[in-house]
Amino acid sequence: MFGAGEDRLAGQPADIPTWLAAHIGEGDDQIARPVLQRARALYRRKVREGAVRNACYFVMDATRPNGGEADTAGHRFYVICETDRSFRAIAAGHGSGRKLDGVADFANGRQCARNFGNALDSDLTAGGAYLTAEARPSFKGYYRRSATEDAELVRSFIQFDGEGETENARRRAIWGHAAVTLKGVCLRRDPNSPHANRAGYVPFGHRVDYVGGRSNGCTSWSASDAEWLIAQTKDDPTTLYIYPESADIAAVADAVTAGRPPSSGGAYWNAACLKQIGKPKFWSRAKLEPILADYKRAHPAPPPKPLPLCSDQRDRSAGTPSSVLTSRVRLAGPEQSAEGSRRPRSADRLSDPDTVPEAADRPAPRCAAPNADPLTRRILIAGEQSGGAVPPRRARSGSI
Repeated sequence: MFGAGEDRLAGQPADIPTWLAAHIGEGDDQIARPVLQRARALYRRKVREGAVRNACYFVMDATRPNGGEADTAGHRFYVICETDRSFRAIAAGHGSGRKLDGVADFANGRQCARNFGNALDSDLTAGGAYLTAEARPSFKGYYRRSATEDAELVRSFIQFDGEGETENARRRAIWGHAAVTLKGVCLRRDPNSPHANRAGYVPFGHRVDYVGGRSNGCTSWSASDAEWLIAQTKDDPTTLYIYPESADIAAVADAVTAGRPPSSGGAYWNAACLKQIGKPKFWSRAKLEPILADYKRAHPAPPPKPLPLCSDQRDRSAGTPSSVLTSRVRLAGPEQSAEGSRRPRSADRLSDPDTVPEAADRPAPRCAAPNADPLTRRILIAGEQSGGAVPPRRARSGSI
């Protein structure tokens, strides 16, 4: 969308309101000037085109460090409402990437992202222009809210539609959602639940909040922030600009190679993260998708494993066919959509619960795969419900 080192703000007034300029900087709860300028340019263009009427716009600086709600240094997702003169910075996760043993390593650490890209199944964040679209709820299961009360976990997703380098966002199933999931899921009998399968069982697990974790290419927020953001865009789309784009990554990488500070050539990267990662890299679709396709063919998905029964349910289920026990629960949301998605990830992308990191460093769950065939969709849904408790595979840092 914008070329590094050139005038990226053509057609945009150079003046930034005084109240907003006070938030510019690279400190805690501040936004870097080039990131803000691009986000404003995108928002104003979409308003002129009639695509956006929302009074607020979203921005993410994925070069900044990742952190939780209490870690203001990790607040790198911004909600700016110029009419109301409001500026809010919150935490958001970046794409975990993947490590393909013996083939390619484009995995990211929890705190700083080094690798970016727009390839299908890459689990990488792609910088550039997006528009928010529809929001869809998705039932994940039940969890114990208190000693005497259970609750449903229904996670809503905001679809992001892209343009240019991000044009395949819908096919990649790139969403915004709450950084919350269920871990250690089992099946519990509850025939009165609207989500029960035909044998009367529902998924039940432990709620895990992983704000400050990583995602599989999606943008994740705290549960409270996600609820607020979804309400902000319900039937009222707005723009999201994510920095950096591929040209920015190339410019910073060239500067590092030449031993020059990126700012000397007009490029920008958060200094703390650049020191940690050394040199960023962009993985293009043209380069990475053939590698991923070959790897998938060489590593076929193992057969699916059904969710186990909860320990207090096992005796009651004696004599019940396993095919009935494991029939799919009725879910609402992205998993059942028949339109507008990429092909599903293979089941080898799902993790055994024993390999899942602790909650403090837990990556985000895989983004939804709405347009899967029935068998694959059932496998993927089981993985979402269990926090990854379906087909075991080799442990991989940064994935679920």
